[in-house]
Amino acid sequence: MLRKAFKSFLGAITRKLLASVNFWSFQEAIESRLEAIESRLEAIESRLTETEMRVDNRLDKSEDRLIVSENRIDWIENPLNIHRGTLETFYSPLNSDDNVMDFALKVKNILTISRRIGAKLARFGDHGDGGYVIVDDLRKSDILFSIGVGENISFDQKCEILVLKVILVDHTVPNFVLPIGNFEMIRKPLVPGVIPELGITIRQLLDQYPEADDYILKIDIEGDEWKILNELEASTMLKFRQVIVEFHGLNEFVELDCKLSVLNKLAVTHVPIVVHANNQGTHRLISGSFIPDVIEVTWVRSSSYTFKPGYNEEIRDLISTNSPDLPNIWVDWIDGKR
Repeated sequence: MLRKAFKSFLGAITRKLLASVNFWSFQEAIESRLEAIESRLEAIESRLTETEMRVDNRLDKSEDRLIVSENRIDWIENPLNIHRGTLETFYSPLNSDDNVMDFALKVKNILTISRRIGAKLARFGDHGDGGYVIVDDLRKSDILFSIGVGENISFDQKCEILVLKVILVDHTVPNFVLPIGNFEMIRKPLVPGVIPELGITIRQLLDQYPEADDYILKIDIEGDEWKILNELEASTMLKFRQVIVEFHGLNEFVELDCKLSVLNKLAVTHVPIVVHANNQGTHRLISGSFIPDVIEVTWVRSSSYTFKPGYNEEIRDLISTNSPDLPNIWVDWIDGKR
């Protein structure tokens, strides 16, 4: 009996020892497999890194080839663009159209400066785009209507310290912050006619600000100036001692009657004293003379100043190229010797 019990006890111990040996063997097997997996993962990560490097290198080479291709396209297209521009400037059939040539001749006759003003001139605003040459006679009893507000309001800021107030009119700049000073902002479009809900007219501006002894008008509204000025009567234009206008689309040769009407109306009451071609626009050669597409003109009320035959030579030192990054084209009837 005792022998049987001892045998059973030894069996139990043996089984426990065997179980312990099996556990440690299993643990070692697991650890060995984990090490093998980690080794394979390291090998995969190494291969992935090598693959990424190869892909990056191929992408870099592809980008280099793309840049070369784009440059080759530019080399091909640039001469074509220059060629197209040359054709439009010099050889377009439109340039020799009878109506266009007649229009160009009349524009030159109206805007060629032939009278010298007996007053001091000065540049108001920055050099480049945004500044204008005007008569330096602004007074504290004047109001300036500045129609068209851009990023550069250096002209308006220079005027503001000299006049009663500056009225800025523009509906296209919702984030514009009104500068400190005698400024007011009307966020409406300038429109012809008398329909208030469509915007505001020049006559309404004059009625809204009757306290000035005299008025200055600056207008730069990207081509809408023609229809605005065309509807004004001479009595309204006479309210303005100086009118500074940037005319757009002068050589697009559409609505020629409207454009000539505006220039002729202004010429009845005012005299152009500064004419400057904006080099940001195009030019066309019509009947031997360049006609700019964008042109800046300072007009003065003829009854407010005295004139002599000739040209104010100091204007040459006051005008400035609108865009220094673009070539400036010499316009004989504007920039030539007078």
